[in-house]
Amino acid sequence: MNVAVFVDAVYLYALACAARYGTNHPRIRLSLNVEAVVRELKREVAALDGGGARLIRIYWYDGAPLAGRTAEQARVAATSDVKLRLGTVNAYGEQKGVDALIVHDLSELARNRAIDAAILVSGDEDILVGVQTAQAFGVRLHLLGIDVHRTQSEKLRFEADVCHEWAEGVVAPWIALTTERAAAPPATGEQIAEIAATLAPAIEERLPTIVETWDRVRRLPPDVNLRLMKALNTALGRTIEPHERIPLREQFVDALRALAAGGAPGDDGETNGDAFAPETAADAAAVHANGNAHATDASG
Repeated sequence: MNVAVFVDAVYLYALACAARYGTNHPRIRLSLNVEAVVRELKREVAALDGGGARLIRIYWYDGAPLAGRTAEQARVAATSDVKLRLGTVNAYGEQKGVDALIVHDLSELARNRAIDAAILVSGDEDILVGVQTAQAFGVRLHLLGIDVHRTQSEKLRFEADVCHEWAEGVVAPWIALTTERAAAPPATGEQIAEIAATLAPAIEERLPTIVETWDRVRRLPPDVNLRLMKALNTALGRTIEPHERIPLREQFVDALRALAAGGAPGDDGETNGDAFAPETAADAAAVHANGNAHATDASG
């Protein structure tokens, strides 16, 4: 029996943290014993089919920050029998593309008859279509969860052939809060400009007010500040320190000014005019042609 394992790292980190500390902590403050997790997953495979199961590989799914993969993700990639598959984490700290990767890999392995069974460590019902596709090709689906308040989707549990849970006592030792902090890398002008360019379309109509308010009272609207801090945390792979916030906000507003003036800081050549000027008929036509290019996301 050929078996592949599919691990949703976000689920694993969150539930392991809850098992040990009873609450959530920011991902950047957590360290996972990847080797211990892999050993336990291999034991799960060895227990299948009366000990006759053969591990194809462990697929490990995670989101890559804007700054690139983390040191822990690099360690996962270097681990024997593990294939790291990365989605993205956008400027708002939201993970994108991971569910689609799981669905694709599970479906393709089943379609190519490469596996007879799959162990899935996840709780997200968005991967349900991958489970159903694999089962249609005869793959048995073993759903492996973590015994913390039954956090897996009910639909996913009902669809699986077998459901099994790790006890909290098994999982809790794998996770730890980091106690040592490396020297914090500062944000670069390029990173600030990139974040400003990413956030600008969602706040375009408010840009003049945002800049004017900053100049007057040195404050950003709460929703804009939240998005900025999330984006900076993601880009730098750490939490922004309190003493950094005001200078970073200042740089962000300066980057918004540069965009409003027609380009990024340091751009040469002609500008696109005043971004705060009233919309012309040509501008309106261009926006219409580009669809939802300036759609907003007010949820933060």
